[in-house]
Amino acid sequence: MGCIALGGCGKLIDNSVFMKPTEEQIAAEILWLETHKSRIPRETAFGDDNHAAIDAQIAALRERMTEDEILDGGAAGGKDWDNREMENARDAALWMEGEEDRQPSGPDNWGSLVK
Repeated sequence: MGCIALGGCGKLIDNSVFMKPTEEQIAAEILWLETHKSRIPRETAFGDDNHAAIDAQIAALRERMTEDEILDGGAAGGKDWDNREMENARDAALWMEGEEDRQPSGPDNWGSLVK
């Protein structure tokens, strides 16, 4: 990732541009999430529901939801998500929109939890 330093203030702006995934890549991501969900622990150590978070990502990907639709509470599909589910759905939407390079199944995401 390339960054630009601003006038010696010590802050960086990330100017990375990511490629939007193709329809085939989105379909493959949905399939991966659906088939691997049962191999990911249902709950975190804090009692958060991993499977509900994955379901939110699947819904966001399947319905091609935008970040705005998700932040509006998933209004387009009448979603009643908690903050974690909304955050995970947002991550999936950002990946789908080409604004995030971390795909939901990646090794620094659900891929690291598969048993």
